[in-house]
Amino acid sequence: MSKEAKFTDGRSSEKDEQTFFDDPAQDRILAFSMALANELWVAKCQIERLETLLTKNNIVTKNEIDAPPTDEERSNRQEMLSNFSVVLMETLKGKTASKSPDEETLSKFK
Repeated sequence: MSKEAKFTDGRSSEKDEQTFFDDPAQDRILAFSMALANELWVAKCQIERLETLLTKNNIVTKNEIDAPPTDEERSNRQEMLSNFSVVLMETLKGKTASKSPDEETLSKFK
């Protein structure tokens, strides 16, 4: 849905994006939350699948999976964490972050 954006100083502009609240900041927070929830769900599904396969095939034990990461593992993950943060923060930028996907993108998930 398109909606006229209202600013506190009286300005307005046409927005071509999904809107749910009168305050654009609330829409950004909603988009951020949904992006985070989506990333978390995908990760949880992948982790569950990997843990099941690894333990089923006697590659690792459940105790090894549940052990805390080493300092080296934490250090190696830092770049991935930075990239993950960039993706999440994109949702706070505005219009392009909350536009509906095009038909080609949607067709991949049908």
